[in-house]
Amino acid sequence: MQTQSRHHGKTKESQSPQGSSGKSEFRGNSAAEQAILDSLRSREFNRYAPTAGLLQTTRAIAEYLSCDLPYQLSSDDVFITSGCTQAIDVPVSLLVRPGANILLPRPGFPVYELSTAFRQVEVRHYDLLPEEPLWKRIHLPSFGEETVKRLGIVVIADEVYGHLAFVANPFVFGSIVPVLTLGLLSKRRIIPGWRLGWLVTNDPCGTFRKPKVVERMNKYFDILGGPASFIQAAVPSILEQTDEVFFKKTINILRHTSDICCKEIKDIPCISRPHKPQGSMVMIVQ
Repeated sequence: MQTQSRHHGKTKESQSPQGSSGKSEFRGNSAAEQAILDSLRSREFNRYAPTAGLLQTTRAIAEYLSCDLPYQLSSDDVFITSGCTQAIDVPVSLLVRPGANILLPRPGFPVYELSTAFRQVEVRHYDLLPEEPLWKRIHLPSFGEETVKRLGIVVIADEVYGHLAFVANPFVFGSIVPVLTLGLLSKRRIIPGWRLGWLVTNDPCGTFRKPKVVERMNKYFDILGGPASFIQAAVPSILEQTDEVFFKKTINILRHTSDICCKEIKDIPCISRPHKPQGSMVMIVQ
């Protein structure tokens, strides 16, 4: 989505992050709006939140994400961020070391490229093939434990579009390979401007604790500015009270608009091979 602003009499256009705009048929749900109102009117959250996030918020997110895992996350595994863009920058900043590199999909979300460029991290790419789902190409359990230890592999799992799939694909979790899961409140609930995201350490083997990655992460969050306290405080109610009817309606709209987009793109001469997406709000064409 493009936005415009005026500066010194000139019009400036910028590209907003992927997501729905206020002028679309997507609308946020009333449960989220009510949770924000209740949080504000309570007057209990005009104070600063802890730098890693309010305890009630991190605990609620841990319980929410644990539903998809074979083990239980704790509130200590969760760090609240200002949107997912901040969540992307944290691991890139903390895990970088001389000679390190990061493997990124191509095409991919450009913030990863920007963040790694600022940190002077070498980027290596793997090409996304529209006809071949990503989860079939990268099978995490196939990495042996010794290989993981030798190479120091850490997976950054960007789950921004979690639960927005039209088809059932397997959810990959970290059993041997430590996984940093990035997510946010907005995409599934159509509230991108609220800027509440999270970074979660999925680390049942304790890999992150030995080199004190979690300790360093806690210290790094002391210099970051997270979401407003009243928005964080509303998260437990939003996660608990948003009903399945709203989610199903959103999926149906996405599926319908995806069908329309694929159909119309086929009539554009300069674009070929439109691949119908299996979820999210974007599609790959050539």
